[in-house]
Amino acid sequence: VNAVSCILGNMLVILSLWKTKSIQQPTFCLIVSLAMADFLVGAVASPLAVVMDRRVELSFLTCLFISCVILLLTLVSVLCLMAIAVDRFLGVSIPLSGVMSVVNHMMVLEWYPHNLGRLVSIL
Repeated sequence: VNAVSCILGNMLVILSLWKTKSIQQPTFCLIVSLAMADFLVGAVASPLAVVMDRRVELSFLTCLFISCVILLLTLVSVLCLMAIAVDRFLGVSIPLSGVMSVVNHMMVLEWYPHNLGRLVSIL
């Protein structure tokens, strides 16, 4: 029941932000990311946790893999929540000063590792 409500609630958030053009701003990209992460927690991590809790006979590697998937998905959800909190903190503490939002910082941080190999090969 908990996983189903998690899936349906986050699908409603994703659909509402996708359909409403007037609220599509960079900050809402973070909210959609959080909704997607929580959707995956409900759709993947919760059923896997139930399988682990039922004491089903699993090999060590399968058990380790399932545990890693559960931890990874919940970690992504928490990190998305932290990114929203930092973005809102910067928005409130430094209003209208031209400071880049967390979304813009994340794009810059994503660009560097992707193009670092190119920069090293040029040098």
